[in-house]
Amino acid sequence: MQKLILFKVSENLFAIDHKLVKKKYKKKELFSERADKVKRVKIKLDGRDIPLYDLPALFDESVGKTSKVHSEALLVKDEEGHMILLVNHIERGIEIDKDLIQDLSPIFGNRSRMYFPKVFIKANRPVLILNPSGIRTDKTKSHE
Repeated sequence: MQKLILFKVSENLFAIDHKLVKKKYKKKELFSERADKVKRVKIKLDGRDIPLYDLPALFDESVGKTSKVHSEALLVKDEEGHMILLVNHIERGIEIDKDLIQDLSPIFGNRSRMYFPKVFIKANRPVLILNPSGIRTDKTKSHE
């Protein structure tokens, strides 16, 4: 069994390995002003500069029109360090049989597989499993 945390970006459901998530935040805990137009910035958290990735803005081109309402955030730690992921909503944790998790098909292209190398089906809908390192290392998106 693999433990995952489900989250929404627009109306799309995604997942992330629960071991990577260090803390959940409400957006108002991190920002005093609107961050709707920001795709990547750094914020100071506990005295450290931590990169922030606005997933609704970042994925806008690949998941359709997003609502731009991101009310929650995940503090994630991968092999390169910490990052904050803005999301529309954090769902819940689930356990899924590892046999149900598959590699994302090559038909989706390199960027999609870099961000989401794995997928599983939940309620007849695909749920992509986020690889935070893929977002961090994507050189096609510029820091703003």
